[in-house]
Amino acid sequence: MGIVGKVHTAKRTAPKQYPNNFGEGSPRVWRTKRMLRTVSLMFGAPTMTSSTLRGHNSVLVPLFVNTEVTSDFWYERVGLSKWQLTLGAATTNGVAMDWAVTVEMTLVDERPQIVLNTINALTRDGVLEKGKLHDSLRQVIGDAVTTGQQPDVPPALLSEIVRASYATPVYAVISTAPPQFVEDFAIRTPHSVAEVRDRLRLIRHRVIESTDDATVFEVGIVGSPCGMVAVHIQEIDEVTEIRGEITFHAAGSQVADAVAFGMCTRFANQLLSLLHLFDGEATLVQSEGSVQ
Repeated sequence: MGIVGKVHTAKRTAPKQYPNNFGEGSPRVWRTKRMLRTVSLMFGAPTMTSSTLRGHNSVLVPLFVNTEVTSDFWYERVGLSKWQLTLGAATTNGVAMDWAVTVEMTLVDERPQIVLNTINALTRDGVLEKGKLHDSLRQVIGDAVTTGQQPDVPPALLSEIVRASYATPVYAVISTAPPQFVEDFAIRTPHSVAEVRDRLRLIRHRVIESTDDATVFEVGIVGSPCGMVAVHIQEIDEVTEIRGEITFHAAGSQVADAVAFGMCTRFANQLLSLLHLFDGEATLVQSEGSVQ
């Protein structure tokens, strides 16, 4: 099995090139990143174990020490147009990798391509560790970029992926809030009005008013909100236009104000992310804010 396994492992881990059909220019980069973040959540969900032992270190560990720990899955950017998805275990000496798949955007004959490559592959008797998961990961990425379609997300993971789109920490980007802030934004999308309303239901802010004309969200920490967003949806020339009016008034608590202000300033981009998440086209055509 050793020689056959090594040959098979060499084939499945070798670099492979796919056409990147996620559009042109900046949207292609954005959609590729969105796909990789979605895939990392999909493949990071299964519960499995990885060994913390690598190479010569293993002979120094007593037999009674448990070296199998719950696997971790990392998604990280390692270059200007290169990302790495890693399966392994965190140790005091760094990451003990089962394998890592690199995803690099490049041009070949002036055509956008994605190159997948597997590095730091752990094998046992020549067979790739967690090989089925590895092959499935590469296949999902390859199919997504080739078809230009975001991967199908299992319903059980949908809430996790939506939650991840709201994961930007507030305290790291804003420590104080202005007394007042207003912003108007507009988004255009080929989604129908009904589809946009479905996406709005995924917004994780409390709805205080919902009519045919508008949906109004209360923004901020529960019990101490100090922001409000009114969203209006209408169809214009077969294009759905979403207009938002954001208002913020500081309530006097530094933490509560900072959290609410951060949520208000990110609202338009988070709505845009939700529209893109389900393979929808959407463009932010207006965003004007002012501090008062």
